[in-house]
Amino acid sequence: MTIEYYNIANYKFPYDPTLEKVGLKISGGADSSLIAYILGILKSKGLIHSQIITMTNEHHDRPYQIDVTNRVLNYVTQKTGSVFEYRVSVFSPSTETYEINRSNIVQETKNKFGFSKHYMGITANPPAESGIPPEDFERTHDNNKSIIETYKFSPWINYHKQDIANIYKELDIMDLFSITRSCETRTFDFTEHCGKCWWCKERYWGFGRYE
Repeated sequence: MTIEYYNIANYKFPYDPTLEKVGLKISGGADSSLIAYILGILKSKGLIHSQIITMTNEHHDRPYQIDVTNRVLNYVTQKTGSVFEYRVSVFSPSTETYEINRSNIVQETKNKFGFSKHYMGITANPPAESGIPPEDFERTHDNNKSIIETYKFSPWINYHKQDIANIYKELDIMDLFSITRSCETRTFDFTEHCGKCWWCKERYWGFGRYE
């Protein structure tokens, strides 16, 4: 394994230039979509030559994720010229199925396409002073979690949403941010964010806007 870092202002993005294939879990949210864009940059610059296999597990209450993900990936290809060789998606008709598919989609896709590592877009919780209660207590903001594990990269694990916003602005891709969607309120009208769910509050805290 050979780890190198792509620097964006004060932020570092890990990659392995020796990988022939790499996976990416992508939901269409701002965090995983940013990973897709940076991988596109790395491919366009010749820093990686990996085939990229994307994986999307669509929740039954949020049946926009596959569509938004495809629009994100098409944007990245248009902007960078890099393609995503394989796009794997699954629709989960229930919460129970969704939880099962969270791990299954990675293992089954890994077995099918033969990649050894994949990227995940999980971020740190907003700090306590933000006033936003933690969504997941494993998403602490102690800045010392490992971003590289045996089978995955978690480049944003020590960064919160304001850090992600800074990277979007540094790369001048706020138009990509406008394509992404974080809202998890049950709806079939996806014209705007609800502004009330935890994910909307985190998004607004980080970016100062929903779209």
